Amino acid sequence: MGISSDGILSYGYNLGSPEDWALDPMLSDADEIMEEEDFEDVVNDLLLAGGITDIKVVCYCSCEYPMYTLVAKKYTCYRGDCIIPDLTIQAEWIEKLDRALDVLRIKPFQERPAWILTSMYG
Repeated sequence: MGISSDGILSYGYNLGSPEDWALDPMLSDADEIMEEEDFEDVVNDLLLAGGITDIKVVCYCSCEYPMYTLVAKKYTCYRGDCIIPDLTIQAEWIEKLDRALDVLRIKPFQERPAWILTSMYG
């Protein structure tokens, strides 16, 4: 078993690194959330607690320097694989993504959701 890079194609928002986020200080336990080892799970639990079920935070870049996207749809292409994704955008994705941003109180880097191609090394 070795280290490889995987391609991740997602529809949503690029959130970058948690250090880039301006988490609302009124958000309960904001400091603890930023330092969590299982950050992705903690944020996804926040989404579930806020009634958001079809939107997820997904890690990209590497385990040593994790960055994140907020996504409504995700395709992963593993090393040596080939996929043909359905790039149809569902109308309800945009509303759900915007509600998720409200729950998390995060401002994304882009104005509106888009297809985002990232990679994960590790």
